[in-house]
Amino acid sequence: MTYMTYVHWLTVIFFILALVVAILIIRKSDEKKLIIPMLFSATLIISFTGMFTVYVLDLYLKKAQITKLTTKRIYVNETMLIRGFVKNTGSFKIGKATLWVKMANKGLSLSRLKGSDVYNPNNAIIETILSIFDAGKKDKRPIKSSTIEKEFVIATNLKPGRTKSFIIRMKYPAHFKRPSFFTKVYAH
Repeated sequence: MTYMTYVHWLTVIFFILALVVAILIIRKSDEKKLIIPMLFSATLIISFTGMFTVYVLDLYLKKAQITKLTTKRIYVNETMLIRGFVKNTGSFKIGKATLWVKMANKGLSLSRLKGSDVYNPNNAIIETILSIFDAGKKDKRPIKSSTIEKEFVIATNLKPGRTKSFIIRMKYPAHFKRPSFFTKVYAH
């Protein structure tokens, strides 16, 4: 659960007052058979708008930043060690800082690309002929993923202006040659 700031509470109070005003206006309506659908609609619209507003406030009021991010591959157990610091750059306490990490295999470089890396006519013909005869059989080769995405909780109860170090271990696929990393931090 997220920490509620005074801005969150003011927003909740505003939407509760809006709901009360909407209920009072609807009760004074002349159409008695439409009161229940109007109450349901007003409650639904104001509730969803209030929840969305609190969520958006949470995104913009609680800010975190990742600094000094380093990656190191450990060959013994095929893991990737990711180290860094998370800093609360906002004015409010962060209940939980989550780091999203995406590791993608870069594959072939265009500068070192040869024609035989892309197309080999001998292999293409043989594979086409074999695929005709093996049409009913399933491919027994496992499909290797070229991307891995994970989320890690890197800090909890981080006060404004404070910095905390973190270390993350991720499995490193053996078929990755030159991975690139993409990270994003979420503060709630």
